[in-house]
Amino acid sequence: MAVPPLLPVAAAADGQCLDEDSMNVRVAARVRPLLPKEKATNCCSCVTVHAETRQVVVGTRRAFAFDMVFDVGSTQEEVYEGCVSSLLDGCLQGYNATILA
Repeated sequence: MAVPPLLPVAAAADGQCLDEDSMNVRVAARVRPLLPKEKATNCCSCVTVHAETRQVVVGTRRAFAFDMVFDVGSTQEEVYEGCVSSLLDGCLQGYNATILA
């Protein structure tokens, strides 16, 4: 008799199961503006952000998909609201979260 594979199940502090979206690792990318030294030497950015598809394209041939993307004009507040605020709310409710920058 074959045994079905076990699926990971996580339980919240109140005993309710957490859905898959709340357990996944999410990755965000923020493209920085050119540094003054780069501008002074007439460098140009080779990175393009496509917010609608959540992709960052390096050059013309390398595309990378993320859960969230922020372009050069994004503010700290936008990044915080998009990535951190919900995690912080969860931490205050007893959930674990890690943010790497």
